[in-house]
Amino acid sequence: RIVDMLVFEWDESRFITRGKYTDQFNNVRKRAMLWQIAYHCSITKGQATLRRDDLNQLSEHLAPSYSISAAAFLELIEQLEAHTGILIQSGADSYEFAHKTLQEYLASEHLVSLGYFPEEIPDERLIAPELAMACAQAGDRDSYLHKVISNWLLGTPQPSTIASSMLSKLVAEEARFNGAGVGL
Repeated sequence: RIVDMLVFEWDESRFITRGKYTDQFNNVRKRAMLWQIAYHCSITKGQATLRRDDLNQLSEHLAPSYSISAAAFLELIEQLEAHTGILIQSGADSYEFAHKTLQEYLASEHLVSLGYFPEEIPDERLIAPELAMACAQAGDRDSYLHKVISNWLLGTPQPSTIASSMLSKLVAEEARFNGAGVGL
């Protein structure tokens, strides 16, 4: 809810329009872009900071899927940083999410939206919070948890360490499962 408020409702409630790229992006596209940026930080890079070279690489990769240029993608990131508070400039050429929990939440939304579980994750220990949030947010939580455990977790070098961290996060988030599709 806070993401929607910061990105969409804040300006709308005050009848403010921003730069041309921000206004061209509907709410669904802005949300998906933030999901992908957070996923890139958390899952692909395993870090909180996006440096200029990371942003350039990400813009080259993602901009075509939004039918904009890489330069327009970078300008949109700058506009989101200036007007939403979700992304903050943390250095001369670097950005971060305002809070790690926002990054984890957005990355977990992207995990759920993929409809499959990514096979290549560089450092499994770094994504337990994102996995837990994805399990808690998935439409069919039991099936998603089962996929995480059977399709990915059991194949990792330290499944008990990751499972412990992930399950602790699920307990903290008070996620509810009915147990029918988990298959444990």
